Amino acid sequence: MGRVNIDYALGIVQKNNRLEIVKEEISSSSLLLSELQDMINNDNKTIMDMQNHYNLNINTIQKSFGYILPDWYSSSFVNGVREPQISYTDFQKHLDERISKTSASTYEERKKIANRLMKQDLYNSYVRFLKCYNYFLACKKIRENYDWKMISSESIGWTGYEYPIDEDFVVYVSTNFGYGSSSYFNLTVKYKDIIIAPYTYLIKYYIANMVQICNCTRAYTVERENWEVAFDFVKDFVNHGKESPVSFAKKYILNEVNELINGMVRIMQAPESEVQQKINDIGRYSNDFRNLTCISDMPNEDKEYFEMNRKEFGVVYKSEKISCGLDVLESLKTLLPILPEVEISIEKIKSLNHLLIPEITTLTNSIEKEIDSLKNEIETYKGKKSMLEKKKEPYDTLYSEEWNVIYKKDPSNSPGSQFSNDFKKRHPEYSDLAQEINELYQKIYEADRKKTKRAILKERLEDCLKKINDYFAKAA
Repeated sequence: MGRVNIDYALGIVQKNNRLEIVKEEISSSSLLLSELQDMINNDNKTIMDMQNHYNLNINTIQKSFGYILPDWYSSSFVNGVREPQISYTDFQKHLDERISKTSASTYEERKKIANRLMKQDLYNSYVRFLKCYNYFLACKKIRENYDWKMISSESIGWTGYEYPIDEDFVVYVSTNFGYGSSSYFNLTVKYKDIIIAPYTYLIKYYIANMVQICNCTRAYTVERENWEVAFDFVKDFVNHGKESPVSFAKKYILNEVNELINGMVRIMQAPESEVQQKINDIGRYSNDFRNLTCISDMPNEDKEYFEMNRKEFGVVYKSEKISCGLDVLESLKTLLPILPEVEISIEKIKSLNHLLIPEITTLTNSIEKEIDSLKNEIETYKGKKSMLEKKKEPYDTLYSEEWNVIYKKDPSNSPGSQFSNDFKKRHPEYSDLAQEINELYQKIYEADRKKTKRAILKERLEDCLKKINDYFAKAA
């Protein structure tokens, strides 16, 4: 099958007013690299010989590239690459430095080792440069031989590409390869300056970052294979749009919005069924979760919450989903010039959020009372534990005194189970106190754990309520 930008460059081209995907093979320079590899173990050859052989076999038309090849897109501290070239003076200087740092019995042996190491380094530099150069040549062929629209990129750092497809469609690709956790790979399709946003992600996936989704059509994980996914999407979407741009765009966008509203109504009416469906769907969207950064599957903690109290968690789920709908309102408003009927959907989202306020408030207050009760319960347990610990103090003192006597007789000893068991038999009340204290400790731990979970749930509800109240306050 091969790998994108390793074995072939990927392009979107136009043929007969339709978009197609082409794959331009990337040369591996296998023969030249094999010959250079053979020179590494030949002690009669130096890096100057390798360089001469390289220069005789290839005449590059570009000497440097800001490509991340062959590193991962999510790598860090990746620099561009320049065609390796070294002067004879520098060769001698570096060789002498390597020889001085090499351990061997004779100068000749040290020279051989240093020479091999330098040749290996040069070979590695050739490998990386040729990967970048051959990728560059493959892209060049796509540009020269086709009516090209898009090409899979390898640029390091922040880049923004604008690809005008026709008078209606423009595709933007934004990447930031080579910056670790800050790397990203986003694709935005615009129809008449309107971002085509996948609004149904809100209801399709358990967690969907709608702010990110409304700002770009797809946010991919930073993997080379996602060029295939991205280009397939652009090709299919635009080709359908080209058949009848206005009617298709309206139909596509309106269907997307209508499905969003229908899904939100279902969530509002039967949240528990919707959560159960998400659990049933686990694994069904595994490729989506691997390819897209703006969505997430249901975490195990939420599954546990749901199984413990389905009705209550249903309120939390619909609170988060319905309030998240507010994040799409500004994006939906941009559709009004071509789709005035979207106004009904905007008002429906507002209405659903307004209806949610009393339900969130009621559950939040209920959880708050439960948290207060748990706090009192914990304090009661702590008070009992403190009282029992005071009763146990004289036994702790006696335990230490008896052990000190044994220790003075034999300092190599340490408190063992035999001594502890004997002490508990002679003082059964000590054992009873220790057991009661341990039981209270467990009760405190469990109550505090429950309190923390309830507090997290309450905070999630409060975040939803704040989002809703803030929106209506600004809109007033």
